[in-house]
Amino acid sequence: MQTRGSSDFAEEGTLYGIGSSIRIRPTYQLYLCSLFLMIALVVGFGSVGRKHTSILLDEGFECHIVDPILPNELPPNVVHHYRLEDFLNLASNQFPAHKDFPIVISNWGPDHTPTLLHLSANGFRRFIVEKPVASRIVDIDSVNRLVWAGDHQIWCNYHLRFDSGLAEMLAFSKGAGFGDVSLFVLSGGAKCLSTTGIHWLDFFLNEQSTEIVHVNGDFSNDAKNPRSQDLVYLSGFLYLRLQDSSKFVMSFTNHSYSSDIIQIYWRNHRATIIGGFISIFENEAERELPLTRTNNFGKVVFEGRIKGDGMLNLHRKFQEDRACMDKLTRANLVLLSALKESASNNSEVINDESVDSHDWRIS
Repeated sequence: MQTRGSSDFAEEGTLYGIGSSIRIRPTYQLYLCSLFLMIALVVGFGSVGRKHTSILLDEGFECHIVDPILPNELPPNVVHHYRLEDFLNLASNQFPAHKDFPIVISNWGPDHTPTLLHLSANGFRRFIVEKPVASRIVDIDSVNRLVWAGDHQIWCNYHLRFDSGLAEMLAFSKGAGFGDVSLFVLSGGAKCLSTTGIHWLDFFLNEQSTEIVHVNGDFSNDAKNPRSQDLVYLSGFLYLRLQDSSKFVMSFTNHSYSSDIIQIYWRNHRATIIGGFISIFENEAERELPLTRTNNFGKVVFEGRIKGDGMLNLHRKFQEDRACMDKLTRANLVLLSALKESASNNSEVINDESVDSHDWRIS
């Protein structure tokens, strides 16, 4: 039997996809179910949207998905809508008093902020937004205004913050008295400064307590983004320095297939992350600052790995903590600001009056 979307049943009731079969529930039954079921909305059912949906289903939610393309097969407890307006009409008619459920925005990257603003204008307040939250600097301002209003819960899927393996590494470094991170270096092949790099940039900034004093970078879009040729796939470098002199350096090249390497430097220790495996090395001898020479790193004092459970942990924390995510737009703004500065330095033709509204098409 061919699976159909909810708009095909506008006169019949509401569609519930059960595997490849269809069940229609009358509207009054849907209203009664909405009183007891945990409902979630996922806007965009691509590869990332499917991951969010799978987690929400496992956590006991009934998921409404919005996507212009009907999936070949819908899991149980998933309702498909072709258009966001189809869901909004359903919500206003069936559960107008139940707008407290989580909404995941995982559609086309440049549409993240407009979708967030549209849903907010329709009374919804709880969002997990895929990165980038914004692809324009003016959109950062719009998102921050929702945060400052104080009645929204907005998070971004910066899953590295919530990875239990990375949390173990940080707990060990703090418990052993490593002190503050002085340098964070990320490098690799064709991984994209925005697609991959922004996750690590957020991870670094989330652990820092001082302000950014300098940002610059140099970028080139010299490869096709596998998600769409209309989105950039950035190589080049990004550099920032904080008030406490700690530094973040990130560089990717679209001319190498090599995987990325992360190195984190404390005063007397260095963490290396390769292929998800974490090793922390301790220096052979303590030295007084400032240093004029460095010692070789000796014994390994910690071994672990990235667990890959960050998205699941993020969803669970999102349900427990109704506040906005701390430093929600910081990494996003740093990347957009560096792109703006790089374009200026490279004499790219962007009107000064509209540069903050320029869409950088990051993903």
